Formats: sequence, structure tokens, C-alpha cells
Amino acid sequence: MRRQRLSLLSKSSGFMPYPWKPLLESLRIYYSQHGDCVIDNSFTVPFEEPWPEELRGEKLARLVYNMDFWKTHIAPYPNRRPELNELKFIWGRLQPEYNLVVEALLVFKEIEGHLNVPSKFVVPCNQLWPKSVWRLKLGYLVSDIRCRNRFVGDDGGKWFQLQSMGFVWEASDVKWERFFSALQMYVDTTGNALIPRSFLVPREDPWPLNLWGYKLGIAVYNVRSKGTYVNDRPERIRALNQLGFVWDPGEYAFEQFLEALNVFKQIHGHTRVPQQYICPESDAWPSHLHGYRLGARRHTIRLRGDLVKNYPDRRVRLELLGFE
Repeated sequence: MRRQRLSLLSKSSGFMPYPWKPLLESLRIYYSQHGDCVIDNSFTVPFEEPWPEELRGEKLARLVYNMDFWKTHIAPYPNRRPELNELKFIWGRLQPEYNLVVEALLVFKEIEGHLNVPSKFVVPCNQLWPKSVWRLKLGYLVSDIRCRNRFVGDDGGKWFQLQSMGFVWEASDVKWERFFSALQMYVDTTGNALIPRSFLVPREDPWPLNLWGYKLGIAVYNVRSKGTYVNDRPERIRALNQLGFVWDPGEYAFEQFLEALNVFKQIHGHTRVPQQYICPESDAWPSHLHGYRLGARRHTIRLRGDLVKNYPDRRVRLELLGFE
């Protein structure tokens, strides 16, 4: 009956008014087993000795790390503070959980430079982090804020606070921005957006440090084949088109060959390109074709049907140009 009354109180206030003795005893047992009182919120008092019987099955952290615990058991009894200090009780965890999340987010941003917290990230127990947030499942809590508005609800003040910190409400936005930044850098560096699937961002200048090792080739492939980042996002498709994104590498390669062949014919009067011919860096040739291996491409088209096999419309266009 007592347990039922306590459960009702717990549901209404979030605090179980257990006596001081079993709470202190549980903290001592936890300390003896773990060497600290950095208690995970998910830790449940075991149904076994030597744990106090009346606390078994309860979430220990939720019983001791809140202001109700302080008001009931500590504030009226100053002599109890030294006992908890000996157990390395973390006084900073008495504040609301939202405050701890904000504190952890500030440190995360200071260390990582952003607030795109991985969903499985747990605050490590080291000196870079305040003890009040050690073992905090920050990734899980951030996901809860994004998906269910946990802590925030309709509180405009909290929403503005997170927003001003740079909180990432949509993780996909950060991934898209990284992808687009890498793509833009590739275009600026090479002059085209025809990116090999195997391309990795090199770990060297002028590439930004946060892009080193990024699998840009695979990311481009996923955009083309699966619509990653761009499904139902027409503004992103427009941004890629403005950058010269290559949606169909085969079509791009054919158009490039056709353009180069047309320039060659204008200069030489025919399309019999020598196999070793490379488009020269001269005013007669567009700069984006400089260095293009026109002879080798013509040879593979004539020999194997590259770019035109199963594309009768492309064959017709070549024939109209006088392809030999």
C-alpha cells in the first residue's frame, strides 16, 4: 500500500519521498561499486542484496539528482553535505535536466565546432567536460528534442536559446551543407563536376580540414541514384544545376565528346581524329576542353560503341556531324 502511495506521488511530482537512510545507503553501495556517483539516469536499483529493499526497481539518479531531494533531505540538514561529499556526490546535477543538456551542448560545440550531435553520443568522463554531465546520453536527448520537442514544447524562450546556440534541428541539413561545400570546392578546383565514384577529398590544402577524407564520389553517386539530400527539395536541385552537377555521367561524356568533335571539324574540316590527339590549350578550343583526350574517346566509340550502344539517337547525331 505504501508503495502504491509513493508511486502516485512520483507520477504527480517526479520525486519519490523515500527516507534519507535507504537513499544514503544506496549511494554508498553505488560508490563502493563504481568509485563515484556519476549515476546514469537509466540505472535501476537491483532486486538483490545489499541494496535497500524499498528502493529496488527505482531509478536511483531520479531520486537523488533533483531539487526535491535537496529541499527534503539536504537543505534542512547541513551536516549531511559532508557525507555526500565523501561519496563524490555531483551537486551540479541537482539542476533541471534541460540545463544539463544546454551545458553539455555548449561544451560539445566548443570541442567539435558544431552542434550536429551523433545520436549515440554519450558524454565521456574526462576533464574536458563538467562532472555534472558525465555519462549524459546527449545524443539521445538531442534526438528527442528534434523529434518530440522534449524540454522545449511551446516554450519560445528555450527554442530561441537553442537556436542562438546553433542547435541542429535537422541533421540532414548539416550533411547536405557538407556535401554541397565539398562539391563546390571540387568544381572550383577542377573546373568540372564529373566526380569519379571512388573520389575521396584529399587530406591537404586547399581543402578545408573538416572535409578531409570525405567520400564525395559515393555521396554524388547516392544523389544521382537515390535522390539523397534532394528528394522533395527542388531548391537543392536548382542549386546543383547552377553548379553544373552531372546527373547522368554517360550523357555528360557524350555531350563533351560531341562538342570536342565539332570544334575539331571546324578547325580541320573532317572528323578523322588521330588516336593520340589531345585537345590543345589554344584560343581555338574552349578552356573546359583543354587536355581532353579526343582521339582516345573516338577510338573507343568506333571500336566498342562506348556512349552510343543502345542509344540510336546519339548515333544519328554523330552521323549528322559526319562521324567516321
